[in-house]
Amino acid sequence: MVDEVVKGRKGEPIGITLPGGGSMGYLWTAEAAGDVAVSEGIVAQSEGRGLGGRPDVRFDVTLSRAGTRVVVFRLKRPWEKRATETRRIRFEAS
Repeated sequence: MVDEVVKGRKGEPIGITLPGGGSMGYLWTAEAAGDVAVSEGIVAQSEGRGLGGRPDVRFDVTLSRAGTRVVVFRLKRPWEKRATETRRIRFEAS
């Protein structure tokens, strides 16, 4: 089961933005197959969120060849084993 499907072209970055984890140490991590490149999460501009808001995090996913791959994103604190949120996103590249 996947939470979302995102389409793009092989060899080109496909952007995905996830809601930020707030100021309590939560970070998104990504797990992907070896032929999928996932950029480090970078803070994206969040409109309408005041001081202490949760800035969004953007990842760029690049599939080296055409096809479908699932990337699993987990929101957790680095020192904890369990994620508070998990998202499975299917990337389709032509």
